[in-house]
This record gives sequence, C-alpha cells and structure tokens, in this order.
Amino acid sequence: MRTGCRIYLALAAVTALAWVVAVPMEAAGQALDVAKKADYVGAPACKTCHSTIYGKYEKTAHTMKTREGLKTNVVMPVKNKKTSIDGKVMFSLRYKADTRPDARGADRRLWITLYNLDGTNATEYPVALTLGGGSDFAGKQRLIGEFDANGDGVLNADGPDGDVTRLIFPVQFNHHDPRGDADSWAPYHPEHWYNEDGTLIGSSVARFSVKVAESQFKNSWERRCIGCHSTGTAVTFDKPTGMFINNGSEFNVWCEACHGPGSKHAASANAKDITNPADWEAKRAQQAMDVCATCHIRGSNVGSGKFTTGYPAKVKNTRIIMPPFGALLADWYKPGEGTWGSNGDAWGKDATDANFSKKHHQQGFGFIQSAHWTGGDDSKIASNPVFCWDCHDPHSKGAEGPQLRVSNDDNTLCLNCHADTGFGDVATIQEHTQHSYKPDTIGTSRCSKCHMPKTAKSATWYNDNAGDIHSHTFEAVPANLTKKMARKNKGTDEDGKAIPNGCNGCHDDDDYGTARWKRWKKAGGGQTRGR
Repeated sequence: MRTGCRIYLALAAVTALAWVVAVPMEAAGQALDVAKKADYVGAPACKTCHSTIYGKYEKTAHTMKTREGLKTNVVMPVKNKKTSIDGKVMFSLRYKADTRPDARGADRRLWITLYNLDGTNATEYPVALTLGGGSDFAGKQRLIGEFDANGDGVLNADGPDGDVTRLIFPVQFNHHDPRGDADSWAPYHPEHWYNEDGTLIGSSVARFSVKVAESQFKNSWERRCIGCHSTGTAVTFDKPTGMFINNGSEFNVWCEACHGPGSKHAASANAKDITNPADWEAKRAQQAMDVCATCHIRGSNVGSGKFTTGYPAKVKNTRIIMPPFGALLADWYKPGEGTWGSNGDAWGKDATDANFSKKHHQQGFGFIQSAHWTGGDDSKIASNPVFCWDCHDPHSKGAEGPQLRVSNDDNTLCLNCHADTGFGDVATIQEHTQHSYKPDTIGTSRCSKCHMPKTAKSATWYNDNAGDIHSHTFEAVPANLTKKMARKNKGTDEDGKAIPNGCNGCHDDDDYGTARWKRWKKAGGGQTRGR
C-alpha cells in the first residue's frame, strides 16, 4: 500500500478506504513457495469461507467477461433480419429455446446466422458464450461459438469425443456508443470468417452446410484470448485437427488469478498458505505489478514454437506452457503493437516522454512509464511506487467507474496523495490548471481530464475527439502533437489517425486545441508543479 498519502476529501463527504491488512513480510516469500506446490481449486472453494468478499467481487467486470449465451446476458439488440456492418459482415440474430438437458427454465439461447456478403448461403450457429457486456462501464459485447473437429457449431460438448475450440463471431456491439443502435455495430476481424470475394470461408452452395474451416481454428479464442479471460489457464494444441482446446481453465478472472492456486490454503485455512500481492510491494515490486500487468498489456508469448498466443506464455514446438503464479512477466511476454508512437523522433519538440496506448487492455504498459512507478527515473522502479490497487479496489465495483476506491470526478482520488505534494488548496490547483475549480460538475480542473486523456479505444469510434479508455502514463498530450499526427497520417483525431489530447477532450476546436494550448501555456498553465 502506498505510504505517505492521506485521505483528502475534495468536495465529498467522508469516504472510508478499506485497505487490506497485510501479513508479515516474511510470510510473503513463504506464500509464493506454497503457490508453486498448490493446485487451482476454483472460486467456489473460496466462497465457502469468504462469502462476503466473494459476493462483492462476483459483481465486477473481471467475473463477467464470459457468460452463457442466454437472453439474460445479452445487451445487444436482437433482430431476425439481415444486417450489414460496413459491407464487411452480413448477419442476423434470434432467440431459440435452450434444449440442453441442464437448461435453466425458460431462458432462451441466442443464435447467429452468417451470410455471404451478398446475402446468400445462410448458416446458423448457436452462441455458446457472450464476451463482455456484463459491467456498467465496459461498453462492448461479442459472441463466441463452440466448434467440434468437423467445424460444426455445437454447445457445451465434453468428453474425449466432444472437445471443442471456440471462435469469436465477426460482430461487436458497442452498447455505450452515443450514436445509437444502428451505428453501434462494428465488424470484428471479418477476415477470420470471409474470403476476399465476400463468401464465408469454407462455404458451399447448400443452406446450413457451411463448415468452419480448419484454417479458422488458428484464430480461436483459446489461442488468442483465453490467457487473460480465465483462471488457471491450461490450453492444448491438437495437431491432427488443428484445434486449440481448453484443458480445465476456469472462465473469467477469479480469486486464484491474483492470489495464486489455493488448494493448500483451502485445506489449511492458514493465511500463510495463500498469496496477497500487496505483501510483495517492498521486496517484489515488479512481481506485484505483474499480477495486474499480465493481462493489462498487449503482446504475445516467447519461445520458438509453431504459433503465437495472444497472452504471456512459452510455446515450445506445439506445447503451450503457462507462466507459474508470481513469475516475472518479462520472461514470458513480448510487447506487441497498439501505441501511438508519440515519443518518436518524428514529432520533434512536440514528442512526449511517454508512449501512449491506442488500443485497449494496455493500462499496465502505460503505467510502468509513469512517474508513479519510476519516480521520474525511467531506469528503475521508485523506492515507494504506486500500485494499481492504490487507486482501484480489486474486490468490488468500487465508488465509481472501473473499480475506483473513491471518486475521480471530484478529484478525491488524486488528492488522496497529491494534496500532500503541493496541491493542497484550490488556489494552487487553479494556478496549475488555469481553469475554474469545478471538477465534479463541468469537469474543469479535474486531474484526469488533462493527465489521463482518453487516448485508447475499445468500444467506440473516436467520437467527440476521444476514445473510451484513459491513458495511464499520467502525462499530458500536447495539442501540437495531435495536429502533427493528423497532418502526417492524413486523418483526424476522430478516425483514429491522431492522438486525442486533453484540450480537445473538452473543447471541439478545429485546430485540435493548438491555439488554446498556446494561450494556456503563455498564461502559466502547468507551471505550478507538485510531486
């Protein structure tokens, strides 16, 4: 836990922070050793003793990424008519009775029909799982199908003759997109499903005879995604069929994803037999950070295997080896693309020290560049760094947004620490921001508006000059950098060709806020600095 910070009540009532009480430091190393010898037992085993915290945690986005493809879990509009998405996907949706033996009452299963782009050759598949759509702030939903070795869509197959691989259908619904339902559909990797001539891969002329081609298996959820959407991940590659098969992973991010395998602890009920990453802060800071960063990054495995994964692992020939709990991320991961390249030589004096994220799930990548982690010296970790859980509540939905411990909108979250580092009064903050102090109403002088611009996107276009995911470098984006990128890339900040900045996140200026930024700097904006 971050020391030297006090709870500062900006414009809010008293708010209590429920910090976890750590076990002694000598026990942290012992718990890590225990994790190496323990097995994953699943979240229900944790619930037996920790029912209160389990009840809070099961309502977070971490536990709701994948759910059964049933009507109660669907947030997208379901219409049984042909719908085209940007001329790249043709589909329709409908509900049908769920006929599985263990079906829950009258709940109905979602089915998706895919067509050639000219509307011919309809093929209907059951939706096994929904991906996303289960939280208040994560604004997208995708659909997952299960397929057997013949390429047929199946449901909940099991046993040696029922192994399946999962594919994400080529549709995404952005349910927080302000443009409305009609414009909120986006194609999701249509190249995984369609040939260049607009026909479905593996299709034939007969209705309902389309088989998912073996070549599509390489794009399966198990190869590209499962490592960050499950606990105790185990995946095998079946060489004869080309299928990537889940081998016992617990879907979604549950207790043991962050606390390590819990069989020893479940048997002993001893705190020394389970890990709390917060206990690593002093002596294993990087490992503590990597518990979160393992998924909040973008990249692939290491090794010289026959394929790559979309998550940290080692691939030897066709064997996927997952990192043991507590392993250093750098030993299991190669960084991938997904940034703006904002600190390159191309931008001259407008280059930033940090490289900002452009795509989603990269908060860890941004954070390790920040002074919160480095203390201002990029060559090392700060002596008293900030950790993810200092701002985010790991175990509940939190006060607002993405599991924040206290409110961000009224600056309480930032001022918890920065009130003691030079910004303890409104006058100083206004001198720094050159704006009025109304963070919780119109947003002026809200710390995150300038220091955490929405440079990345997940479930929207770059509407209103911004994405939908905050940068975690905590560095302001100069308006001139946006303008330079727009010119070089022959686009705008609304089509993903130029990085959004703090000015045009609030002001819709034709010049990307460059004139406003110049006036702000001349007036002394940003010159009053804390720590």
